[in-house]
Amino acid sequence: MCGQRKVYRYLSGTAAMVLQQLYLLLVLCGGGLTARVTLLGDGAHWIAAFFTERLAAWSGNELILDWYPCRNKCYDLTSLICRGRLAKAQLLGRLLIHLWRGQVDDALVLLEAHRPQAKNTEKLDELIAYLASQRPYLPNYKERRAQQKYIGSAHTEKGNDLIVARQQKHQVFPLAVPISP
Repeated sequence: MCGQRKVYRYLSGTAAMVLQQLYLLLVLCGGGLTARVTLLGDGAHWIAAFFTERLAAWSGNELILDWYPCRNKCYDLTSLICRGRLAKAQLLGRLLIHLWRGQVDDALVLLEAHRPQAKNTEKLDELIAYLASQRPYLPNYKERRAQQKYIGSAHTEKGNDLIVARQQKHQVFPLAVPISP
């Protein structure tokens, strides 16, 4: 019944074990035949590798960079790139507008244009490299939000927070992984 409605399964173990369990669940739920998987990542290379190696060949699957880690990475690095709060606010505002709309190339052009004013070109290069490496996973967040599609993992994170709280009270509940059609 995985393809009929939203289904949540709980997985636990090492990262490798969780990925094996996740893959098995996806195969059992129809895999590439009926299930459509949206995988939200935080930019970690092992998530992209899992998606590329195991899920990318299945029709309709997608890996999306969670908006909040993307935004936070931009926020943190522009603090180190810009000379002063005003410069940071201007660059960050324009950068996030481009990324929110899925205009990654425009975001990269904007960052390159900022190079002469940058106080730390190493951090500028780091941000450019990060966005370039994440390009395939940076959707038009504005459009996805309007279509009520996932752009972040806040619901899962909250579930994990609740589970961790229960574990700390000596009640064992594993990691929540939402599986939706």
